[in-house]
Order: sequence, then C-alpha cells, then structure tokens
Amino acid sequence: MKTIQLLLFVALTCSAFTCNSGNNATETPSSVSAPVSASNDNNEVLTVFRHVDRTEAVNYQVTDPELDFRELPDGFYASTSCHLMWPKTVYGKSSRNLEQALIDVLSNTEGKYKTLDAALNYILQPLDNIPFERNQIGQVKTIKAIPENAGMNQAYFNVSLSPQSMDADICVFHFEKENYMGGAHGMNWDRYVNYDVKNDKVIKLTDLVTDTVKLRQVITEALFDKENVKSIADLNEAGYIIDTEEAYVPITTDFYLNGFDIHFVYAPYAIACYAMGSVDVVIYPFQLDNAGIMTEYYNDLITRYTR
Repeated sequence: MKTIQLLLFVALTCSAFTCNSGNNATETPSSVSAPVSASNDNNEVLTVFRHVDRTEAVNYQVTDPELDFRELPDGFYASTSCHLMWPKTVYGKSSRNLEQALIDVLSNTEGKYKTLDAALNYILQPLDNIPFERNQIGQVKTIKAIPENAGMNQAYFNVSLSPQSMDADICVFHFEKENYMGGAHGMNWDRYVNYDVKNDKVIKLTDLVTDTVKLRQVITEALFDKENVKSIADLNEAGYIIDTEEAYVPITTDFYLNGFDIHFVYAPYAIACYAMGSVDVVIYPFQLDNAGIMTEYYNDLITRYTR
C-alpha cells in the first residue's frame, strides 16, 4: 500500500511540474507557437524556446519608364522571412544580456531595438529589400508568397536562428542570413552568439585574445596549413582574394566556440571567391598560448571544459 501511495505522489508531482512549466506558454506572443522544453534525466528544465515562423511578401509594379515592362509583365516580387528558435530561458534562467545580443544580431544593429517583436517589425518589411528605388514603385499588393514561376523577377531576405550547441557551460546560437537582389546569385552570412551560461556573459573576441594583430598572424598560419601553402600569393592562386600587400589575413568577428576551439567563419567574398563559399578557420588553444595572447578568461573556460 505504501508503495502505491508513493507512486501516486511521484505521478502527481511530475504532473504539477509539467503544468507549471507549461504556464510559460501564456507569455508567448500571439505571433509564435507554444514553448518547447528540453529536460535532463532529473526533469530539470534546461531550455524553453519560442518558435517564430513568419513570412511577408508583396507584388509591386515598377513604374520607371526607362525599364522594359515586357520583362516584368506581372510586376516584381519581394519577401522577407524569419524562422527562429528563440530562447526564453537557458538552463532554467532568463538572460537579458543574451536576449539583447540575439536581437542585435537579428536586426544587424546594436542596442537599437529592445524586444524581439520590435526587431521583427523592423526586418519584416519586404519593400526595404528590393533592387529598385522607392520612386520607381507604383502599386503594391500584399501576397501570401512569391510564385514559383517568378524566376529572376524577385528579391528575398531570409533569416534563421537555431541553437548550434548547448551545454551547462557554453551555448552557441547560429544566425544564417541570405538575400537575393537579382543577378547571378544571392548572398549569405553566418553570425554567431556565444553565451557563457555560468557567468551570464556574451563572449566577445576580446574576451578570448589580448592582441588582435598577433591573432591575424595565427589565423594566417592556420590558413596556410589548411590549404598547404606558404604565402598570401599562394592562397590567391588557390581561389582566395586577399590583398597581397597585406602580411596577414584580416580578422572576422564572426566566430563560434566548439568545445574550447575557436572557429572563425568568413562570409563569401570576405577572403575567398564566391564559389568557395564560407571559409571556416579553426584555431586551437595551444596556438594562442604559444603566441602569448590567450586571456585568463579563456584559460578559465578551458579549465571548466577539462575539469
């Protein structure tokens, strides 16, 4: 009998916990779906997400008399879309620092917007992402989606966010932005937010290295090893587009932590031709240590990972 009572108590407790966790859904804006929880073996809520899936599209007429209207019989199309997994809490805690960093990356501004909805209202404007001037546009009509047969008569701007890796120490969020404004191909960028859960800190490059000039040398040597070359000129022969008057490869602030290794990610055209896509250069802690530019904070991160 005592065993049955104990089992009933556990079941009721788990049910109550689930209901309390579900109450977070009432905080979710109408434009997003209910939160999803990820739990460990002890039923401790690790992360609560809001799922955002929004698309805006328009069809508009180009009125510039210099344009050949036969090429645009049905007008031109533009759309913007966001597909986000937005963290409400991380390991049971909310963080204003993390939220602001994600908003800044999403809107490509710093501190301009304070809420996710404000950032979404800013970027979900199809007419802000078009290959024509506003004075060239006549009638505008809101549509559900760009037709499949629109071909090159379209422009789009898409943003997606998802957690790339999550643990009790470091969480990495990956933004991917892509747009097409006509021409042979579109463009894409990768952005990252690295979050120190324990210290409630968004990790910046200056938190990891003390000297960015020496870091350029470390990155350059790592890229030489990756491509099995010995000079900037050799890199250019392999498809890179780096100024040969520069001694080292430029720095990118787009990076993510994988364990305690740093991956620097260069967008297309940043240091290489479009056909090579994004370039990922990994730097290991011993390389920064040998160069004497590892910060104490970075050393502490490594200690936490290897403890």
